Amino acid sequence: LIKNFFEELTWRGYGTRTAIAAGLPRLQAHVLAGLAYALWHLPLYVYFLERADFRATTSLPWALFIPVFFAGVLAFAVVFGELRLRTGSIWPGVVMHTVGGAVVNTLILDGHLTYSDHGDALFSPAPNSLASIILLGLVGLLLLRRATAGSQ
Repeated sequence: LIKNFFEELTWRGYGTRTAIAAGLPRLQAHVLAGLAYALWHLPLYVYFLERADFRATTSLPWALFIPVFFAGVLAFAVVFGELRLRTGSIWPGVVMHTVGGAVVNTLILDGHLTYSDHGDALFSPAPNSLASIILLGLVGLLLLRRATAGSQ
């Protein structure tokens, strides 16, 4: 919860809001915050996460995991960023980030959810799956579309 509070405060509370104040359109502001957030997480996967834990989170090789992970994080960034803008608060993102991480990490790292033949790349509750990217991408686009329709 504490880590997620500071991440949401930094990326959505400051990053998204600052990018929009600088004149970036909503989508570009969310993408910029998402790129910074994804880059921020690379050392976790490269240096700090045990190899066994990394292997539990994905069956993809690094060359595929990184772009898929970035796509998932960008989709999350649009949804969380729109929630931040619509509510004026970072707390919906903090709660979703905390609950999502607790559920996904418990299911995957504790071995309750296992995949074969790169099934995790197709369907997983983690942001590094095609299903997550498509679902969150559609939700993010819907939120953006409704936001721009409301401002016209």
